Amino acid sequence: MMKTPKILVALLAGGALVSCTQTQQKYGLGGAAAGAAAGAYNPGGDYPVPPLAPVDNSNYKVATPTNRPGIVRSPYPPFTVVNVSALKTGDQARVPGSNLIFLVP
Repeated sequence: MMKTPKILVALLAGGALVSCTQTQQKYGLGGAAAGAAAGAYNPGGDYPVPPLAPVDNSNYKVATPTNRPGIVRSPYPPFTVVNVSALKTGDQARVPGSNLIFLVP
């Protein structure tokens, strides 16, 4: 029976053996296995994420709530009922079939 050194087994199991070019090492672009193991992703630079632009909801109609939770009536004819249970108040939703946008009450 062949004995495998415990250190080698630990390195292979942890994904610590990663091959990178010198450029990837210099700029932090390589090491996908090591980064994935740590739960990190480097898109090529450590730049802050720009804030999202404010959304102008003034052009959209607001749906009418029904007596059933998570179900609203579309503000557009033929006034179909739409399930919005996964959305919160003020979110945009689409009427199935017509793709018209309305706001969740």
